[in-house]
Amino acid sequence: MKSFKQFIAEMPELNANIDKSTLDDHPHPKSGGPYAHDEYHGPAGEYDFYSRRYASDEVSPQETKPHTYMLTHDHDDEDTPTHMIARGGTTRKGHFRINSVAKHPDCSYGADHFYKTILHHGEHNTIESDSQHSVGGASIWHRLVHDHSDVEVTRHDKDGKKIKLHTGDDWDKNFEDEHALDSRFRVKLKD
Repeated sequence: MKSFKQFIAEMPELNANIDKSTLDDHPHPKSGGPYAHDEYHGPAGEYDFYSRRYASDEVSPQETKPHTYMLTHDHDDEDTPTHMIARGGTTRKGHFRINSVAKHPDCSYGADHFYKTILHHGEHNTIESDSQHSVGGASIWHRLVHDHSDVEVTRHDKDGKKIKLHTGDDWDKNFEDEHALDSRFRVKLKD
């Protein structure tokens, strides 16, 4: 199995949006900017967990409102790099739709565990994938599908209707069947 760092190097869609070397240049959550507000949510293992909601209220009902989740060390030190970041937005239904995820090479947190941390935080009860999946992004969802501890993964067509989620040896069919170009994965905590 490839490391997170290896599959980031193979994701052209993701690499276009994220610095390819590290996340050191990403502003610390306490840095200034045109944000509605940054919120510190407390510790997540050895990291500090933040979210950032952006200021624009002029988003059309069809679009997502930009939202970001971050893990960093030492929330009082603005020179500390962000160790993991999930960028996306809040949909009209209140889901967090992930557009990209990146991880600092020194981060010990797995992206699938980060998704669960976001869900346990409670602001979003569902995380939804984009309809385009890189190799790395697909592997995060593959790990979540096989995590039977506290999450449930489903697959939905372009209209939001639940469709067959292929698992096990059939996993690749999620990217080859008639819904492949328009389907999205969703993960939520088990009831």
